[in-house]
Amino acid sequence: MSKYAELFKAAKSDIPLGENDNSHETPQSGHMLFTLLFVDDEENVLNALKRVFMEENYEVITAGSGDEALKLIESNPVHLIVSDY
Repeated sequence: MSKYAELFKAAKSDIPLGENDNSHETPQSGHMLFTLLFVDDEENVLNALKRVFMEENYEVITAGSGDEALKLIESNPVHLIVSDY
C-alpha cells in the first residue's frame, strides 16, 4: 500500500492549535498526526481497517457503536470519522 499519509501531512503552522488541543505530532518530522475514528458494529471490519492504516501516519481509534463514538470524540480530537450505514 502506498503511503497516502504523505498527502495529508501538515506543518505545525498550517493548522491552528487551540489551548486544549490534544493533537499529536510525530517526533521525527514535527508534523501533525491526524486522528481517524472508524465506527462499525463488526469487530472484524474494525480490525481490518486498523491493519490497513497501521503503517500510515495516522492515529486510529475505533468504536463499535454510535454511542461509543460520541463518547470517544468528547475526549479525543478527531479529524475524520468513517462510519458504516
